[in-house]
Amino acid sequence: MTTPPQLHRRFSAMRNRVHAAVARAQVDRGALMAEYGILIFFVGIAGFGILVLFGQEVWELFSTTESEFDSSRQIPPAAD
Repeated sequence: MTTPPQLHRRFSAMRNRVHAAVARAQVDRGALMAEYGILIFFVGIAGFGILVLFGQEVWELFSTTESEFDSSRQIPPAAD
């Protein structure tokens, strides 16, 4: 049979382990948020670089497509 001091030591040890686990989880969560922030930063830099490199070509592609689309549409004359 366990005595009250032994139970107190067991519960204290268990409480300390739980507090330590919670503290580690909070530190891990903060580190994970920092990693996500860094990842988003680098994705943004890559997107900006791609836009700078290929922006004019994409603009010309859309302009050509728009002009071809406009010229291919046949609008019938209005009936009087």
